This record gives sequence, C-alpha cells and structure tokens, in this order.
Amino acid sequence: MCYHEGVCMMCLETKTVRHVNLYIVGSEGLTICSVCDLKIREFIADRRREAQSEKLESAKRKRREEKGIAEHVVKQKEKVLID
Repeated sequence: MCYHEGVCMMCLETKTVRHVNLYIVGSEGLTICSVCDLKIREFIADRRREAQSEKLESAKRKRREEKGIAEHVVKQKEKVLID
C-alpha cells in the first residue's frame, strides 16, 4: 500500500493517507487516513453481521413455521383416526 501525506476525504484532516478503490464520490476513488479506513471496515463488518443475523432469523422462522404446519397435520390425522 502506498501511503503519502494528504487530506483525508472523510475527516478532512491533513494526515498520512492512502488511496482506496471505493468510488463514492466520482471516479477518482477515495483517499483516507488509517482511522477513517478502520471506521469504514467496521461499518461494513457491522452491516455484514446484521445481514447474517437477519438471514439466520429468517431461516429459523421458516423452520418453526414448517414444523408448526407438520405438527398441525399430524394432530389432524390423529383426530381422524380416533374418531
């Protein structure tokens, strides 16, 4: 990675910065300091964890619904056999 003195495009402070291929503003990429780089990484990791958590909860909900439907069908069959 190539670090040089420059202005961070996030915090707007003059620091040691590096170029990142994140095209948020125009087609020039992003020049950020190490602190802002860490903030971006944490933000992305948080969004990823949220998405994984939502996906897991959705799968659990679907399994519970399927299990509930299966139990309901079994109870109906048992009721028919008893009658």
